[in-house]
Parts: sequence; C-alpha cells; structure tokens
Amino acid sequence: MVQDSLSAVLGRRSSDVALIANPDTEITFISPSVVDVLSFTQEQLVGVEGLGLVHRDDLHGAESFVTRVLSSPGTVERMTFRITNAYDEWRWIEETLTNCIDVPGVEGLVANVRDVTNEVEARSALTASERRYRTIVETAQEGVLVLDSGSRILVANHKAAEMLGHKRSQLFRKKLTSFVDGTTKEELRRKVRSREARGHERFEMTYPHPDGRNRIFQIVASPLSLDADGAAGSLAMISDVTDARLLETELRHLALHDALTGLPNRALLADRLSMALSRQELTPNRPGVAVLSINVDGFKLINDVHGHEFGDAMLAEVAHRLSSAARPGDNVTRTGGDEFLVVAEGIRAEGALALAEHLRKTLLEPMAAFGVTVYVDASVGVAVGPGLSSSCLLRSADDALRRAKARGRGRVHVHDPAGDMDTGRRLQVANAVRRALDCDELTLGYQPIVDLTDGHVVGVEALLRWVHPELGPISPPEIVAIAHSIGLAERLDECVLARACTDMTELRERSAGAHLKLSVNLSAQSFEGAKLLQMVIDAARLAGWPLGQLTLELTEGVLMSDTEAAATVLARLGELNVSVAFDDFGTGYSLDLARPIEVCLDLPRRPDIPTEHELVRPIEHEHPRPPARASIGARVNDRATCPRLEHRLGDRRHQQVVLGRLELAEPLGEQREGLRLSERNSHRPQHSRARNPTRHYDSRAWTQRASSTGPGPPEDHKRSPHPTGPLFLVDRLLAAETH
Repeated sequence: MVQDSLSAVLGRRSSDVALIANPDTEITFISPSVVDVLSFTQEQLVGVEGLGLVHRDDLHGAESFVTRVLSSPGTVERMTFRITNAYDEWRWIEETLTNCIDVPGVEGLVANVRDVTNEVEARSALTASERRYRTIVETAQEGVLVLDSGSRILVANHKAAEMLGHKRSQLFRKKLTSFVDGTTKEELRRKVRSREARGHERFEMTYPHPDGRNRIFQIVASPLSLDADGAAGSLAMISDVTDARLLETELRHLALHDALTGLPNRALLADRLSMALSRQELTPNRPGVAVLSINVDGFKLINDVHGHEFGDAMLAEVAHRLSSAARPGDNVTRTGGDEFLVVAEGIRAEGALALAEHLRKTLLEPMAAFGVTVYVDASVGVAVGPGLSSSCLLRSADDALRRAKARGRGRVHVHDPAGDMDTGRRLQVANAVRRALDCDELTLGYQPIVDLTDGHVVGVEALLRWVHPELGPISPPEIVAIAHSIGLAERLDECVLARACTDMTELRERSAGAHLKLSVNLSAQSFEGAKLLQMVIDAARLAGWPLGQLTLELTEGVLMSDTEAAATVLARLGELNVSVAFDDFGTGYSLDLARPIEVCLDLPRRPDIPTEHELVRPIEHEHPRPPARASIGARVNDRATCPRLEHRLGDRRHQQVVLGRLELAEPLGEQREGLRLSERNSHRPQHSRARNPTRHYDSRAWTQRASSTGPGPPEDHKRSPHPTGPLFLVDRLLAAETH
C-alpha cells in the first residue's frame, strides 16, 4: 500500500511520462504526469493505441522502432519523434522503450516519454543557422580562413583554397606562413600572434601563387574565440585585388602621362618642376632650372593633309627624338597637341639656349610613316631661373615661345624679363576693354576726308579715342588687337558703328555736315560674322543715319581669305546702298608694291580705297633700292562678270579709280621730291597726318572752315610734322592746291 502511494506521488511529480503498452501498442497504464506533458487525462489515453498518436511522417520509423524492441525480451531502444497532444499540437518526444513482456506483473512494453520539443527546435534552428552560414561562407566571393594563434588553418572555404592555389585538404592545419616567404612571412606571423591585441585590421600582402605569378591579397582580419576556454584565433577575409591594383597603377600612369607618346603630362611636369626648384633652393650656388617650351611648326597643315593617324605617328616620333636628344635627367613632357616642354636642371641661360638649338635640330631630319616623308621644324621659347616660381617659369617660357613664333618659324627665343611688362599690360588693357564696353567708356574721333578737286570736306572716318584713367592713352591698333584676342572684335565694331551713326546724326541735326559720308572701320571677324547686315541696319535705323551715306572700311585680308564669301557679303551691302572701302590697301600681305596681287571679285558698287598708314610710311628701310616705278590702285568693272582687283591702278579707261598712282621717278632714297600724285586720279586723300581726327562736337568748325577758306587744308595743317616722309610731298601738294 505504501509502495503504491509512493509510485503515485513520483508519477505525478515526474516531468517524464511512464506508460505500459501491450504488444499491439495499446496503452494499459499511463502516469498522471501525462496531464502536464500532453494535456491528456489518464482516462483519455488508457485503451488508446499509442502509434495512433504519432505524426504520419514519423509513423514508419516508430513502427520499426517498436518492432525492433519486440524482437527480443529485455531490449531497450531510444527514439525521438512527434506525437499530438490534447490540443492537436505536435510535440517532439524522446521515448525510451523497454521490452518487459516476460516480466511478471508488467507483461508489456514499458516506455519513458520526455518532451524535448524546445531542445529539438533549438537544435534545428542551430543546424539551419550553421547551414546558412556555411552556404554563405562557401559561396562567398572572398576567401575565408580561420586561424589559430600559431597561424594554422582550421577552416578554409572553397574560394580561399582557389585563391591560395591548393586543395582544401592540403590546407587543413597547415600554417599560412608556410605558403609565403621573406619579410611577408615574418610580418604575417607577427600579425596573427597578436591578433587579440591588434583587434580588427585591414592590410595587403603579396602572395607567391603556385602558378608563378605574384598576387596581391587584401586581408580583413578580426579576433575570433575558438572554444569555450577562450583560445584566441583569427578570422581572415581575403580578397584578390591584383587586377584592381594594376588598374590603379595604369590609371595613375595615364593621369600623369600622355597616352600617345608615354611622356609625362603637364600635371606630372608641375610636380617635377616644383621638386627641381626646391632642390635649387637648397643649393643656391648651383646653376638654375630652365623650361623649354617647344611647338612643332606646321603640324596642323601636316595633320590636315595626311590625317590624324599620320599626325599621331609624327608626334610620337617627335617625342622620341626629344627624349633621346635631351640630357640625362631632363624631363621631356607633352602638354597637348603639338606642344612639348622640357625641364632642365643645373643649367645657365647659354646652356639652355644651346640645348634648345640642339633639340630643334634633331627635329629637322625627315620623318617618315605610312609611306609618307615630311620635314618639320620647331619654335622654342626658353625661360631660366633661379628666382622664378614654377608658374612664372612656365608662363615665361610660353611667352618666349610666342615671341619666337612671331619672328617666324624655326626660331629660339630666350625670355627677357622686360617682356613681362608687355604681357602684364596686355592683361590690363584686356580687362579695361571689357569694362569699357560694358560701361560705354570708349570715345570716337573723326578724321576728315577732303575732295582735292575743290578742297571741301566730303566725309569723315570714325576712329577710336580712349584715355584710360590709369593706363593713359591707348591707341586704336592696341584696342582692336586686344579686342580681337579676347573675342570682342564684333562687339567693339557694333559699339563704334552705333556711336558713330548717333554722333553724325546729332551733327546733322545742328545743320552741319548734312552732306558728309560716314566711314567706319570693320574687323574681319564682323565682316565674316552672320550678324553683320543686321548690325549695320540696326545701328543706322536707331540713330536715323541714312545707309547711303555710310561706308564700311575693310582690310584687304577679307578678300584674300575667302573671295566668294566676300563677294556675297559685298553684294548684300550693295543692295542696302552701303559703300565699301578697302583700308590700308596693299599692306595686308606685303609692302612690296611691285608684287602683283590679283583677286577675282564681283563688286556691285565702286569701292573706295583710301591712302592709309602703311602706304604712306617711309619704306626705304625695307627697300634700300626700290624699283624705279611702282604702281598701286584698283580697277573695278561694273559688269556682272568677275572683274580683277590688282596692283595696277591709274588705268585711264576706268575713271572709277579713287587712289591714283604714286610714281617714283628715281629710287626713293636718292630723290624723295620725285614722288608725285599723278594726274588727279587720287582726289580724296584720307590720312591722320593730312588732317588730325577731331571730336564730333568740333566737326562744325572744320566743315565751316573748309567751306569758307576754299580748297586746301587749314593753316595749322599745312606744315607736316614729318617733313622727311612721303606724306611731306602730299602735304606740299595739298598746300599748292590752295593757291
């Protein structure tokens, strides 16, 4: 009785369930703890077949499990499977089944059942997690290694074995340091041994791959606890960055070198030049640093004729010759196009000049490529320190190159510090011109045009006049040249044209100069621009100046560049009733008046060709023995055919001639008095020395003076300020006309 009571108490307090089943698994007894484990009462389960509670996926295994136990008395086996509880929930149980059929009083299968649902689920979750991480590790594009403190490999994924060039079985428990050598081995051993102290770390190492090529590995290492005792190891993530580093090296090279020639570019040159100047500062007594700016003459023409492929081959040859001819230690650089720079250390001005000549001469030998042979030359600008910064040296060399090219091809020019003042002035004037155009600070002067037949003023030419408050008077040629260089030539022309039309309209409104024609100089850029016609129309319309009394003065260069286009523009101007004059005619290309120039041109209106600066300046310094007779002028045919504009004026059959013939009875140097204006073919001379330009508000004075005094210039202009030049004879002739 006591024993039964004790069994009952133990059965209720036990977390396990005890049951007895017959060979057909029908439950004949079950302990009270079943209520706590499966939520069934004893009465609900007694008489129930035990296998009927098993999950169908586990049923086959459970049946086999029971069969094995029944096969032999005393057999004990253990199995984990799922059964349902009172709430139709599946619970994992661990059942220990014992064959006690031969035991008196039992005569059945005794089962001890324990609920292991939480354990199974935890184990399953761990297994799934391990599976996920293993999948991640095995499919990772990085090598994964687990090392102990002695650098032995405990874990290596497939990628790591592939990167190291060995099978995984060959890596297990092998020291990683055994696969490297030299300083890499010692550095790696030190890093692994002190991993716990070093913590997370990223570094690169060179690995000698079994295929004979060195690889660059980037390793991200972290401390890793290897067991419950806290033994420290390392987790290493390995990436092969060999290709990336090679690409970086290549990109770095491309960023600092010219792709075509392989020479350093301007960026690398600046660094090397700065280093050279720094070395110069450390040893002030040594010779200076020179920069040679080299430009291949005529390269554009060669490139246009033979193509870019040939041009590239030629530039590569130029680079090779310059590099071969330069001194050891000199830095040869291609800065773009056909421009090269050479930085030479430890050299004085005379040595730099000799080096420049030597480099230039190396380029004179013929160059051949693709079956074509060409000859080139080079212009060289030289600047020599010390005392100059790198930017100053480069700027000075470029300025010297510009001056060398201005003197002609194949020249070497050494920078003169005095020239820096000219460069500085050009920049000052350029800035001033921009401001002047923005603020309308430019003024105009007006030069009279006199009809020699009666001495009357028949027109005026608008000329720029500008006195800058800081730079002082700035000449029109300088203003025009600067405006052209900074791309403001058209804007300057537009400003002058509008101002001149406005000034002359105001003069006419004061009942003075109503008959005068207005001449305005026009740049080649404006003549070739698309807005020329509209610019002329707008300026005249806004000011109220008649187009028929407007003359645009052009240089002969516009005829020489594109005669067909020039003829088209001239025809359109003719349709607007606008006259055209050719300014400084005969000087755009040469002062050799004996050289014939023929231009095929269709002129709908008669051009005026004023005698200007270049035609009247003394020329004996250029022609010590000029020809006994030289003639200049224009012949214009009004027919629609293509007439000729040439250096033969004074043809009596064409009375449209406006600039007559200047004849030299004897060479200019021997008898200046022989220069005369033949026949009256030139009846409208125009020159700043014949009449000084005046402001528009003074125009009434000279218009009245011209009409009141009769033919001839006013008294204050009768005597030429240059009695030795050709204009002296013109002045004398003008004075004679007065009488």
